[in-house]
Amino acid sequence: MEAIAFSPDGRLLGSAGSDGVAILWNPPVSLQPIHPLRYHSYRLSSIAFSPDGQYVATGGLDKMVYV
Repeated sequence: MEAIAFSPDGRLLGSAGSDGVAILWNPPVSLQPIHPLRYHSYRLSSIAFSPDGQYVATGGLDKMVYV
């Protein structure tokens, strides 16, 4: 795991992996992943939620940012 971020309301956790996959989790409900985000071709370096919690942005070593 390269980075993690909580949504503004604290209900979702996002993790950015060295395998290029970001995963959204809902820790208050379950420790199971709820949605993988597979867009990058290389390791992720960052993950962030928008201030309203509606969007997730990921950045990777492929020099791309996905929202």
